[in-house]
Amino acid sequence: LDMRLRRAMQRFIDTRQQAVERKHHRLQLNSPVKHLAQQKSRLERVEHKLMDAMDRKLLTMRHQLAIAAEKLDTVSPLATLKRGYSITQTDQGKVVTSADDVKTGDLLVTRLANGEIHSTVS
Repeated sequence: LDMRLRRAMQRFIDTRQQAVERKHHRLQLNSPVKHLAQQKSRLERVEHKLMDAMDRKLLTMRHQLAIAAEKLDTVSPLATLKRGYSITQTDQGKVVTSADDVKTGDLLVTRLANGEIHSTVS
């Protein structure tokens, strides 16, 4: 009887020990700490990808801006003046594009790359 009681008690303890181990294992699998660590790691990866994408987009936009600035510079009146051309206007500010736009006595302002020339049509 004593032996049977000991075996029954040992089986009971073993069964309870296994149940505790299963519950402990399940608790570890569902641990909020583990879940939070996984989410933190995922968030860090997403943040890194986002930063890389923003850097690439910024480089692309800087390149596009440089190209646009070059295009603007080629049509800029100041660039035209630097190439040796001039812009002549009447004293009212109207651009003179033809000799027919002026008459004798009109005051003109001719803009050059490094200054202006004021003249009178004769």
